[in-house]
Amino acid sequence: MGGKTTHPTLLEGFPQPPQRRLTRVITCPRCAFENPEQSRFCNACGASVAESEPAREVRKTVTVLFCDVVGSTQLGERFDPEILRDLMARFYAAIREPVERHGGTVEKVIGDALVAVFGIPTVHEDDALRALRAALEMRDAVAGMGEIQARIGVNTGDVLATGATQGDSLVVGDAVNVAARLEQAAAPGTVLVGEATWALVAHAAHGHKVEPLAAKGKSEPLAAWVLESVDPLAPGHRRRLDLPMVGRATELGLVRLTADRTAQLRRPHLVTMLGQPGIGKSRLVSELQHAEEATTLAGHCRATASASPLEPLLEAARAAIPDGRFTEPAVAALMPGDPEVASVTACLADADNAGAVDLSWAASRLVGAMADTGMVVILFEDVHWAEDALLDAIEHLADRRRRRSLLVVCTARPEFVERRTGWGAGANTLSFALERLNDAETRHLLLRASPGLPADHADRVVAAAEGNPLFAEHLAALIADHDPSVGLPRSIQVLLSARLEALPEPEREVVSVAAVAGREFPVAAVEALTGRDVQAELGRLAQHELVVRTGRHGRRQFAHTLLQEAAYGLIPKQRRAELHTQMAGWLDDQQASDAAVGDHLDRAYRLRAELGLADETTAAIREQAGTRLATAGRRADAMGEPARASLLLERALELLPDRSPVRAAAMVELAAAGWNLLPGSERRRLLDEGANRAAQLGMRALELRARVLRLGTSEGPYDDRRALDETNAALHELETLGDQRALAAALCTRAESECNLGQAADGLASARRALDALRSSGDDAVWALAILGDTLIDSPVPVPEAEDVLSELMDEFGVRPTFRFELLRWQAALAQLGGDDNRAWRLLDTARGLDRDLGRRTGLYLTRTEALMLRRAGRHEELRGILLPYIAELERLERPEAPVARSALVELEVRLENLDAARAAAAGLEDADGYEPLTRSRMALAELHLFDGRPERALACARDAASVAASGDWLLLNADARLTLGRVLTAAGDPAAGEQARSAAELYAAKGYAAGVAEAESLLR
Repeated sequence: MGGKTTHPTLLEGFPQPPQRRLTRVITCPRCAFENPEQSRFCNACGASVAESEPAREVRKTVTVLFCDVVGSTQLGERFDPEILRDLMARFYAAIREPVERHGGTVEKVIGDALVAVFGIPTVHEDDALRALRAALEMRDAVAGMGEIQARIGVNTGDVLATGATQGDSLVVGDAVNVAARLEQAAAPGTVLVGEATWALVAHAAHGHKVEPLAAKGKSEPLAAWVLESVDPLAPGHRRRLDLPMVGRATELGLVRLTADRTAQLRRPHLVTMLGQPGIGKSRLVSELQHAEEATTLAGHCRATASASPLEPLLEAARAAIPDGRFTEPAVAALMPGDPEVASVTACLADADNAGAVDLSWAASRLVGAMADTGMVVILFEDVHWAEDALLDAIEHLADRRRRRSLLVVCTARPEFVERRTGWGAGANTLSFALERLNDAETRHLLLRASPGLPADHADRVVAAAEGNPLFAEHLAALIADHDPSVGLPRSIQVLLSARLEALPEPEREVVSVAAVAGREFPVAAVEALTGRDVQAELGRLAQHELVVRTGRHGRRQFAHTLLQEAAYGLIPKQRRAELHTQMAGWLDDQQASDAAVGDHLDRAYRLRAELGLADETTAAIREQAGTRLATAGRRADAMGEPARASLLLERALELLPDRSPVRAAAMVELAAAGWNLLPGSERRRLLDEGANRAAQLGMRALELRARVLRLGTSEGPYDDRRALDETNAALHELETLGDQRALAAALCTRAESECNLGQAADGLASARRALDALRSSGDDAVWALAILGDTLIDSPVPVPEAEDVLSELMDEFGVRPTFRFELLRWQAALAQLGGDDNRAWRLLDTARGLDRDLGRRTGLYLTRTEALMLRRAGRHEELRGILLPYIAELERLERPEAPVARSALVELEVRLENLDAARAAAAGLEDADGYEPLTRSRMALAELHLFDGRPERALACARDAASVAASGDWLLLNADARLTLGRVLTAAGDPAAGEQARSAAELYAAKGYAAGVAEAESLLR
């Protein structure tokens, strides 16, 4: 039994299914008698036992319409009950008919009010527009009755619909309440439209805004518009056809070449453009409407039912008539000499009473006659909505056997080819799919659509739109006008939801489960959660361009990230929570990462919390999520990813209960992972609280680790001596507790203190021990490596031996970029000390490129190494260029090495003979403290005083520097201090200068720094 077992906390408290079931029975709901599986009625009492499918719950974006009679109480006083009954019957008939004709559903009748919902049972992308068209017809129908008046409110929003596909629905949500409030506020005989609805229909609706409405139960006033009219030919959503066409030159060229061929051969051609919603089909079609050499006609297919299935063809034919009226003179002008003018006119003029076959013949005859005498382009948009009668008529028009200059251009969505498999298969046909724009093209479109959009916002839109022009326009508008955190623009949400809801139930289930997994999803997970093979459904979804293959075996992904978001939004929150929990279990079985499992459990918990499910199951899921995320955070830190580790640990702390041992550990882990990311006050809080919790829970190693780390966050000057004493005391205990991570933290802290106190050899030994401890625990060794590199440079270890150590570490750790960066910068410094300048700068350039690729927020460590190398190389101007911003950043962060960098600037300005600049740079150096800061500052002040003509003060500072350096074993620092003292003594004519120069040369030689030896020996000459 090898391999990882299922995480036990995922199964505790959840009932397990029985392993075997031999016989299924159906229990009667009336008498509890157990009946055989196939029974439809109880064998004991006769009651129905047939199982019905449970009502399906879905989240939807719908448009709700409230219509109520004004003054119904007064009507009761005015009319006899029988008259009133007949009047109300006519009222309900008058208002119900437009609702149902425009695809709405009468949800309920409450007293004298009717509630209709557009989007039940099926969402349409133009539900808001349908609702307004129905509302206007209802308003006019009631007004025509004379005896009564009505008021109407319309609003769009998210609802939970139960039984929305069974025809017996229940809709709940704030959108319903707002629609009711709008209806109550409307004046008699008017339609009041809510803000969400108006945003969807503003391109087609006309009206005026009213003063914000104070509505009962609403914390903020409601924005509303009085509806006056709706453009009868407006599309379901706003289209920016005024923008320049971007990225479609090739496709436009194909269509124009086909048009040229049509004119040359005088043969009909059929062009079909396929593409997802918003990809730019309409924009490309609009470009064709401006062709001067042809007569262009257009017909629009709509999702709403029309009087005739051939309405788009009639619309196109009507466009050929100047006033749109089919009179015989007008038709004859287009069909000169044709004997069928009268018949064509009769059919077209009385289209409501003509059959589809007759209408098709008449329209085709008219268009064909026009194409006999000149080039005609006829455009049919959205033929995926078209009925077969229209599609047959289009194919008849494009019959290549006819000699006419007719180009028929159709646009459709990808699923159209599945419905009409033989479409465009004949000669003289062209079909192509519009692909997504690239990022540059999308950005160019945004510059025209939203010229004031900031660059960073434009970047977000480009990334989210994924090359869909419509999505880019609407996302840009959302960011410009509203808080972008609210999610999908409702216009896009409705558009995508309509596509998803049109899917058959098996495919809709697959999409829902896949959406919970994410944009990219494993097929095996979907099959596990649905309990069946889903390859057939995935194939059909791919044909619809809703799902595409990825480069990874066994995985698919949604064709667009917004599709996944829309599909996810359709799932009720409780069902989402269940699916996230199941997905976590499946991932755990597959030995997936703790981060992936924890993320799904976190989502499940938050969804349950939003629903108010404060039970034991919710609490268990919450704690499991926190535990998994904390483990993932610790792992991320061990892999050298502090930013990701911090995010995971912060999420874990939001979930873990107060008394959880994992919480105490997570606080310490977060402080460690966020050492260079969190403010000092936050690190102190985390470590203090983590140590206290660990002490209460008896977690001694964790407590000691927290207290050791806390030493490095003390307010005020850092006391290395005190830190060393306390760390040594902690190490005495940690040696016996077996916690290698805590032991390594203490050893690293001790190594830093030892080095800071001038004990580089001791620091090197402690760093090596820390590295050994981290090797055994598998944790991140970058802290230990950084200290080890510092101490190798500073300690008495000769350059060749130090290079061998780094070479061995590179072989062991160099595969990790974060580790390789640390090793490279110290290899560069050692190469320079060893005299190989070319190699040194090559190594530093490699480190710089790696640091850039790692996306570091600051380059302090690299700058420190580069400054050290530039100083030793005597490249003063370059050194000044990096020192000034480096010092500013160190002082902003209150880093202890700031005086060392400022000392280097003072020496630099002295070398460049800039006295005033050197004096300014020396500000505050008198107060420097610590082994290296004190030594370097005294050396710099000695150089400054010597240059400033104050030899006595220069000598005092130089002696101080040499004395402090001699208290430790930093070989190069001791040599530098003695060389400085030698220079000051030489200027004073003191023969003791030679002794200092010789001592410096010996120390440089012991380290292996040939250039330093040469500089010291030059002082002897």
